[in-house]
Amino acid sequence: MRTRTRKLLGLSALLVLLVGPAAIGRPGGSVIAPLAPAPISAASPAAALPTVTCTATGASERTCDLWAKTDTLALPGGGTVPMWGFAYTDGGTASLPGPPLIVNQGETVIVHLHNQIPGQNVSLYFTGQGLIPDLTGVGTGSVADYTFTAAEPGTYSYEAGLTSNGARQVAMGLFGALIVRPADHPTWAYGDATEFDDEALLILSEIDPAFNNDPAGFDMVTYAPEYWLVNGKAYPDADLISTTAGNRLLVRMINAGLDHHAVGLLGLHQTVVGIDGNPVPHSYQLVADTIPAGQSLDALVTIPEEEGMRYALYETAHHMHNAVKSTFGGILTFITTAGSPAAYDLPLATDVQVEPNPTNGAAGVTLSATITGGTDIDTAEYFVDSLGAPGTGTTMSDGFGSPPVVVTATISAGALAALPTGQNVFYVRGHDTSVGWGPVGSAVLNLVVSGPVISGMALTPDPTNGSTDVAIQATGDARPSGPVNVVAAEYFIDTTGAPDTGEVMTLNHDAPVASLTATIPQGTVAALSEGAHTIHIHAQDSLDNWGGFGQIALHVDQSGPIASSVSVAPNPNNGNLGILPSIPSVRLEAIFADPVMGGVNSNIERAEGFIDTVGAYGSGFPLIATDGVFNRPYETAYSHIPLFTIRQLSPGLHTLHVRAKDVSGNWGPTGSVGLIVDKTLPQISNLNVAPNPTGGATGVALTATATDPLNPSAPASNIVAAEWFEGTDPGAGHGNAMVAADGGFSSPTENVSAAINVIGWTLGDHVLSVRARDAAGNWGSVATTTLTVQGTSPQLIFADGFEAGNFAAWAAVVGAVRIAPEAAMGPGLLGAASPAASTLGMAADVNGTAPAYVVDDTPNHEAFYIARFYFHPNGTDTAGDHHEIFLGRDGSGTTIFGIQYQHVVGDTYEIRAWVRHSGGQAFTNWYEISNAPHLLTIWWESSPAATFHLFIGSPWHEALSGLNTSAYLVDEVWLGPSLGLTAGMKGTEYYDEFVSLRSPGCYHFLPLVTRNG
Repeated sequence: MRTRTRKLLGLSALLVLLVGPAAIGRPGGSVIAPLAPAPISAASPAAALPTVTCTATGASERTCDLWAKTDTLALPGGGTVPMWGFAYTDGGTASLPGPPLIVNQGETVIVHLHNQIPGQNVSLYFTGQGLIPDLTGVGTGSVADYTFTAAEPGTYSYEAGLTSNGARQVAMGLFGALIVRPADHPTWAYGDATEFDDEALLILSEIDPAFNNDPAGFDMVTYAPEYWLVNGKAYPDADLISTTAGNRLLVRMINAGLDHHAVGLLGLHQTVVGIDGNPVPHSYQLVADTIPAGQSLDALVTIPEEEGMRYALYETAHHMHNAVKSTFGGILTFITTAGSPAAYDLPLATDVQVEPNPTNGAAGVTLSATITGGTDIDTAEYFVDSLGAPGTGTTMSDGFGSPPVVVTATISAGALAALPTGQNVFYVRGHDTSVGWGPVGSAVLNLVVSGPVISGMALTPDPTNGSTDVAIQATGDARPSGPVNVVAAEYFIDTTGAPDTGEVMTLNHDAPVASLTATIPQGTVAALSEGAHTIHIHAQDSLDNWGGFGQIALHVDQSGPIASSVSVAPNPNNGNLGILPSIPSVRLEAIFADPVMGGVNSNIERAEGFIDTVGAYGSGFPLIATDGVFNRPYETAYSHIPLFTIRQLSPGLHTLHVRAKDVSGNWGPTGSVGLIVDKTLPQISNLNVAPNPTGGATGVALTATATDPLNPSAPASNIVAAEWFEGTDPGAGHGNAMVAADGGFSSPTENVSAAINVIGWTLGDHVLSVRARDAAGNWGSVATTTLTVQGTSPQLIFADGFEAGNFAAWAAVVGAVRIAPEAAMGPGLLGAASPAASTLGMAADVNGTAPAYVVDDTPNHEAFYIARFYFHPNGTDTAGDHHEIFLGRDGSGTTIFGIQYQHVVGDTYEIRAWVRHSGGQAFTNWYEISNAPHLLTIWWESSPAATFHLFIGSPWHEALSGLNTSAYLVDEVWLGPSLGLTAGMKGTEYYDEFVSLRSPGCYHFLPLVTRNG
């Protein structure tokens, strides 16, 4: 309630200022105080509507003529705008709104539309009537006829129809009212409950002068009304609504504008009886209601019995101003009753003007007003911005006398200098010899002392290297200062000068907001030093005010990007070696950095490369930014050069060149890297194997020298790998790896070796083949030597590759083990030269502490025992611990040796072995293996000074020596996860091709690592 009270008090204060004490009705319509006269011109009362209009052309037929014309509309406070409107006759003047069409219910209505608006096709649309919309209309000078039956009473509208330009035509003023009266009851709105004594027609609309001045080119999105009209007029020019105290007044309201309007009646209630020409089922009372655009509303108002009253009818949205918000205007009129003082009883200050307006204050201005009404005018006064008590203002001059009189006052430049910049309201009040002081009139002076504001500055190109012109774009906006136009602009580089001494800019038009453009010549830009240069822009308005400068930096960059860290990989290359198996290319990569010069650098725009010969700028193959786009001063870029291209290059050294360009247009110097194309094949020499013949040794040492030949124009490539195989060639890269004798492959010549476990090899000759690969990807030809295996061969104890598909060969099966094809590993039992490849293996499930293994009890008090098998961890998780995957036991059940497995983390898996001796247990180191098949071998003997061996693959990994194992003999072995299992362990391990041997004699071993137990 507090908010509503404040709004009511604020409006009451406004009306007091306009007309004296306001008539604010209490419930029941009682009146607080009589009204003083209002400063409204004595026009024809808005309530004076004829019973019918148009011409009766038959018993139930009525014909109307409407002439669509152009005209001008006078605005409050002076000035006009173009408008379009309708007239009743060819010689008549177009009105806003158009003349009302008033007909009777049941009549056939014929409307002849005469179009006299140049360049416009016009049609008519009648709301609430059963007419098919006319989408075409008629051209200038043509006539269209519209016929309909006025079937239902009510308040309707007619307006420009639905042609392509119809909406703009309505906004220009082509609208009016259509009233259908109930048959034989002209004083009813609808039925007998809506009977009235007087009626008023109020058509609401608005004006945006910018639209009216350019209806075809105006952007309707920016439509912003400055005047709000009732029957084509704004306060103080709006017509009064005359009625008699005690009467029932029907107010017909039509919103013909584009905005919604909420209309209230101060001190009285409205009873709504119809909306859009339809009677409401139940009438209801209100103080104010919103009427949407295009809608009509019929309301009955019961006028109190007290005479001499005025009731304000106004827009409650408070659009009660004209053009500027500090003067009175808008949708405001009064319902007057008999006995109300006439408007001309008081001296009215009208046509208040300040000239020149707007002004920059350099010279004085003249204030003038016309005092009308009243008797002899004997004085007048004015106030600035704040209205004082009557008689306290500054006196205005004139001869005075009988009204109307024109009064004036001169406001000096000094007085203007004391006023605030912007809008200043001048209030004028007249005084006559009989009544005294009358109501005020007002005008707004736009005091503009500052120039346009600069915004939206842009330079193209920026940054620049000075090779082209630079375009300047900016916006000059004079609206913050006042209603003036931008008329000139100029720019300076780095240092500002006096106004009118800069480089002239071009305006797209003289308007409150203008686009400013200019071009800085290429020669001027090229003469600037590298770095940032400030472009200063300011503009001038139509009052000669220069505004403040807007600044934008022009960045001059004449230094191109520097290339560094140029690399190519794989290098050297034979034309078949890609950066990745999925990318058959070599990767050229470089870093480009645009140098900072004078505090300025630019983003990289592109990069290019060349092979051997550098071409013209922009002609190389493109490099791609590693982050996907060139948009920074520092970029890493790459190119994948197809192997097809590399294969076309001759052997030797080739130079790859790269360079980059920045967005300023500067190409930088080239950077380069050498690419060695090497197609020569590594050679093997000094191939030897020892001992040869083996003489019963279980292992031999294979040695050779690998050498890469010289390249025609480049050094030889380093040897990076060597391999051996026995028998059938498995294909390059699929043999057994050899190691560099010096610990690493790092030179074009390398001595290579391999330790080969020949346990289980057949007696006789075996062909060993060796080859090497260089860094360019070339595998050399094979060199061979023959190894003769002889001596006493170890005797087979037990062998099973699970190819039978069952565990019948084993003494016992414990836990979840099964035969599975996915567990097949290895070339066949005993490493035969041409075995049948394994197709089945054993899968052992690991699930917590549950063991899963098979038992072989074939050993019989063995003093010498060799076992080998294939093992694949298959990702089995050991939960941070380890467990046994192979165990040897004696006749008493004591575990005497074993192999353990653990999963450390990620892809790290490890194997170690252990042996029991007189001092306890001895363990090898943990050795990392991959998640793939591995051949595991152990060699055990019972002796006071035994040596225990672990093999992973062909080379042995570690030997534990000096162990007293004489208290133990082998009687049983377990294959699979057996002991050491914990709750968190989980997975499936694969086992295959188990072989165990005994030997009656001694065998030679060449351990790589020897530790005493």
